[in-house]
Amino acid sequence: MRSFKSMFVLFLILVFTGLSTVSSIAQDVDLEERFRGDVLSFDYPEDWEHNVYLEGESVILYSDDDDVSTTNHAFDRGNGDFIIRVRMGRVYDTIAHPAANVGYEFRAWMDYFVGEDFLSSYFPSGDIDEDDFDGRDYASLGVNMTSPDDDEAYAFFVVIEVDRDEYIVMAGFADEDDDDELEDIMLAIAESADRE
Repeated sequence: MRSFKSMFVLFLILVFTGLSTVSSIAQDVDLEERFRGDVLSFDYPEDWEHNVYLEGESVILYSDDDDVSTTNHAFDRGNGDFIIRVRMGRVYDTIAHPAANVGYEFRAWMDYFVGEDFLSSYFPSGDIDEDDFDGRDYASLGVNMTSPDDDEAYAFFVVIEVDRDEYIVMAGFADEDDDDELEDIMLAIAESADRE
């Protein structure tokens, strides 16, 4: 019996150590600015720029103001250079589940990139991840992409339910080596997001 207790205590220590590691990762993302629009609000990193579209329903965040492309967000991003679209739109309210919204957003971006000859191949980095922030459901999906010029990039999609059947949908793009940082930033932004 003593052996079982020792193993159980060791298990609890490992679980709490893992949880504190996850919490410290989330705390590494500093979101010191707050965007407040007519439709949505969220925190974002200091010194980032933003443009507002569609009467405040869509916001483009970017970390490098000299390198913003409105036609091809995915490629030609240097290390540490991120671009993220945050959108709240009525079209997404008819797809009443975060995972379905992530799939819809992923498919729409990939179809756009292929149609514009920006993309030669892509594959999801795993399954759609589903979780919640204090009871607000969200889903996310990462995608590795390659351009016709063999440039590689990473895309991350997040959908969070901010109110019953109302969603904020995010699409972010970065250099392939910045995939973890992009995910951390976007999940922190998603956790802070709300409907105005």
